[in-house]
Amino acid sequence: MRLPRDTKVDKFNLRQTRDTAVDKFNRNQSVDKHRKTQTSNKWNRAIKIGGLRDKNSTKLKTKVPMLKHKTDVIRLDVKIRNDWHPVDHPATLFVFSAYFDDKSKHPVIRVVGISLRNRTQPYVNCSFTANTHHGPITYRREGYIHGLPEDKGLKYFGVFVICKIKPGDRPSTVSISLNTHESMNKIRISYPDPQQVEFAVCFPVVNSKYNNIYELVQTVEMARILGAQKFYIYDNGAPPEIRRILDLYGHQELFEVIEWKLPVSEIHYFGQLVAVNDCLYRNVGKSKYVLFMDLDEMVLPRQHSTWVEMMKFLDKEKEGYSTFYFQMSYFHKDWEDVYDGLDPAPQNRLNQTELVKKFHIQLLSKIWREEEIQRVKYRSKYFVRPEKVETLAVHVVYDYRGRHRFNAVDPKIAIVQHYRLRGNHPARVLDWSARRFTKPLIIMVGKTWRQLMEKTELVQNHRIQFGGSNKTVNKKLRLY
Repeated sequence: MRLPRDTKVDKFNLRQTRDTAVDKFNRNQSVDKHRKTQTSNKWNRAIKIGGLRDKNSTKLKTKVPMLKHKTDVIRLDVKIRNDWHPVDHPATLFVFSAYFDDKSKHPVIRVVGISLRNRTQPYVNCSFTANTHHGPITYRREGYIHGLPEDKGLKYFGVFVICKIKPGDRPSTVSISLNTHESMNKIRISYPDPQQVEFAVCFPVVNSKYNNIYELVQTVEMARILGAQKFYIYDNGAPPEIRRILDLYGHQELFEVIEWKLPVSEIHYFGQLVAVNDCLYRNVGKSKYVLFMDLDEMVLPRQHSTWVEMMKFLDKEKEGYSTFYFQMSYFHKDWEDVYDGLDPAPQNRLNQTELVKKFHIQLLSKIWREEEIQRVKYRSKYFVRPEKVETLAVHVVYDYRGRHRFNAVDPKIAIVQHYRLRGNHPARVLDWSARRFTKPLIIMVGKTWRQLMEKTELVQNHRIQFGGSNKTVNKKLRLY
């Protein structure tokens, strides 16, 4: 019904009676722009708590505006480098590596990166280069930023840049850009390889403050005895003595050392969470099981001689598990050494006690541990089947793929032995589990140190004195 012309209308009250959903909509903008703004605000609220913890918030339900240009401008002077690349200037987003991921519902290129925490733009442009029979071509797809599960409140944090591709696409490189059509980076895309090893180990970021050469050698050699075939470590300015050991293992094709020169400093623990997830995707297809642990830890079986035997026992069901969690107990470094039970000296050779002392093999001398074994997922370490998980946190798996199950391994089968200075004095027990590996561990550690003495002056620099010439030392290191 129309109102008479002389009727006064209270515009304020008229606005108040309108539907609240309509009231939020600004008539001066398009429907698509309104939806994009609402989605962006939702993304910003999620990112403030340290990452996009709600998976649904990263699946952009609103339709992204169509790109006006079918191709992107990729600068010819940008070379492919295994390093961090800025995406914009001034830089608010950096990218490091890219992986083809067809394990999700739709195939994507997953780019590992670091983002400014309070950024406001979740959308990116992904420019691809692909080789065809007619030569290389470039094309562009839409993408978005997905935060990793880290809530430390620092200026930068880890992200995945998710670039959508069509089924059948196999691009060779990707470039990430924001508002401009000019890309400042180019990253080679890694594709899953056929399985090469059964067990791989991912170590954390090694920085300039870490210089425990004895711990590094014994941890690697113990893992090799148990079945590790490949190691990955991220180098953020490791000291020269650590680099020499890594170089030795690199020449033996045991280690892949990833240069980790971060472009920013205000990120939690040298970008540890970013490195963990990068190592996960490096192993998709290559490794059956991947173990994530620190250099002062060891997942030690208590009923089996190797990880191979242990995992055959734990993973014998048809569908299999995605993750195997191992509970942790502390072995205090400041508690006294125990040498009881080591073999006496063979004739004309060093005995086990002397060798354990010379090489500082804490796995064999530090056998006092806390009586308490920590609960599952508290400082736990884990084996994963890399194709069955999507996102990792440091001590737990954060996102799985499809149907999943995890196995909380009974401490009677294996635990994480964590060697650390604690300063407190809780109830403790003697744990002799590592002594089963005394003979092979001393042999392996001694062999590695002999190789280091022959190739470098590392031993002399650290004043490891055995007495006599190198020939005499080598003779003494022939243990059994």
